Amino acid sequence: MKKEIKAKIHAVAKHLLKAKGFEILEENWSHASDHVDFIARDGDDLVFINMLITRKKEPFGDPRASFDRDAFERIVIAYLTDYDDSSDFTIRADALNFLILDDERTIIRHDSSIASVVSE
Repeated sequence: MKKEIKAKIHAVAKHLLKAKGFEILEENWSHASDHVDFIARDGDDLVFINMLITRKKEPFGDPRASFDRDAFERIVIAYLTDYDDSSDFTIRADALNFLILDDERTIIRHDSSIASVVSE
């Protein structure tokens, strides 16, 4: 995918998350070979968000089919190693699906809670 398109979609995703009340903590966060597009707070939830981008010739991407539980857990563990919050919170994996219809139109679907873990 072209870098310009991904950058535009990333900016739209950031705007959408902020409009929904998410507090974005990190963008394009990586650890070793694992990557997450956003790490954010949504109320009491710590949310790890990835973007799925498809073209109109394909159906919406299924976030559960592309969800890699092992990579999610590695990212969470790596991030929480330095995360300074002693309160209880839920850890959640979300996906933002972008279905690009043409140069002017995109449909966005936010799939929440693909996976979650409660911190104790």
